[in-house]
Amino acid sequence: MKITGLDLSLRKTGAAHVRLEREVLAVTARIIPGKALGEGHDRLDFVLREIGQHIRHSDLVLIEGLAHSQNTNKASELAGLHWLVRHGLWRRGIPYLVVITQHLKIYATGRGTRVDKDDVLAAMIRRYPDVEIAGNDGADALALAAMGADYMGQPLASVPDSHRRALRMITWPDRIQEMREAFGGSSDHPAA
Repeated sequence: MKITGLDLSLRKTGAAHVRLEREVLAVTARIIPGKALGEGHDRLDFVLREIGQHIRHSDLVLIEGLAHSQNTNKASELAGLHWLVRHGLWRRGIPYLVVITQHLKIYATGRGTRVDKDDVLAAMIRRYPDVEIAGNDGADALALAAMGADYMGQPLASVPDSHRRALRMITWPDRIQEMREAFGGSSDHPAA
């Protein structure tokens, strides 16, 4: 089973993959469009193509939700990217889940407030020392992929219950719950 985490951005998208086969394997990457692409359709097209490569053969994708408090001119473009990625997953029949940033932070650090990207990065480096993490974006993506693996009953590392409570805060769609049961995970919520 391949679980992918995505921290979407038009400047630096973080991607992480967890494979839950014989040996658990986790990797992270960054998608950084070149400056020559400009700001419009060429940049968006590049990012979407690269994301398409990352979601290939994925069984489950977790995407960090939008921070609605952002008040920038780029917010509508980022929202467009989110919906294009989600639509692409839907068209491919790949189940996905949008995880709000607070739940990602709780899973990574145990706290949902007063946590910045560097806190998440530091927590991910400590918890997964064998994974080369591609910056803050890769750390967020890794936290998402790790959440998916943990929910499937295959945590990448020991995660304290104060962090795992984030899994109980999420409403997991029926299709993902069915995948979990088929994969051998419990039908009960984790850390219940």
